Amino acid sequence: MFVWLSWIVSFQVIGYILGSMNQSSVTGWYQTLYKSSLTPSGYVFGIVWPVLYVCLALVGYHIWQDKKSCFCLKIFFVLQMILNWSWTIIFFHCQALLLSWITIGLMILLTAILLAKTYKNKPYITILLVPYFIWICFAFYLSVYIWIYNA
Repeated sequence: MFVWLSWIVSFQVIGYILGSMNQSSVTGWYQTLYKSSLTPSGYVFGIVWPVLYVCLALVGYHIWQDKKSCFCLKIFFVLQMILNWSWTIIFFHCQALLLSWITIGLMILLTAILLAKTYKNKPYITILLVPYFIWICFAFYLSVYIWIYNA
């Protein structure tokens, strides 16, 4: 009955764990980097990501619950989430600037495919993905900026 809620809670817990794992890098190494003047304040990330994870959890829930969803949607979603969750480790823990923006680029590609595949038949999934897509495009810009000015 409340399967969707378990998706949301799971995504929030994963996001919290990943954020906690990298807190020392956020307050240390990340502060020393040259960043774009468009880089949001830290608290913005703490607001945006939980909201986006709710949207992503609902996307995952709907893809898995819909018996008509093609297997490829599930694959694209899972791959995109693996990249999403690994980005935090790649960027903050490994401090791999080039790999981090390549990872976001792949996330954008997979999310664009999901948007294209859900646009006509599952517009509610498309609506849930649009804010995430916009945010990761912005994150791509921020990541490339950091790579260019700190490599």
